Amino acid sequence: MKAYMKTPYLLVAVTTSLFFATSSCKRTKKLFFENPLAVSTTEAANIPFELLTKDISHYQGRFVETEGIFHWSLEECSLSAVVSSDRPNMFWLSLGEGLNIDLASFEKMDGEHIILRGKIDTASKGQLSQYLARIKQVYYWKVL
Repeated sequence: MKAYMKTPYLLVAVTTSLFFATSSCKRTKKLFFENPLAVSTTEAANIPFELLTKDISHYQGRFVETEGIFHWSLEECSLSAVVSSDRPNMFWLSLGEGLNIDLASFEKMDGEHIILRGKIDTASKGQLSQYLARIKQVYYWKVL
């Protein structure tokens, strides 16, 4: 094969490799936010999502760690067990001080599986009181 014919193949191979390398890095990047002071001073009980929904009054006022699917839209910041869920089985989320998550990150995380730590508030039912309860003072947030 002539030298001038090898150049396009080499260019295609390098371009393809770079594309897959950069796209795979974007997919595997984990989003993680925490308030280090709260993490070091607040203990949260690890409670599965389904257990929280079955006996929410038992956890009133307690800090918990749980995981679920994050939902974000104009008037929704919530956590559910599945991607599409009804609001009575979802938790409204409120961030704690020192946990700074920007709007672009919220948009990227919509539909993602996350772990968070926060305090259960059964007196507050979130936007228009449509949710099971609120998880407030969220101080730890990790996309799985």
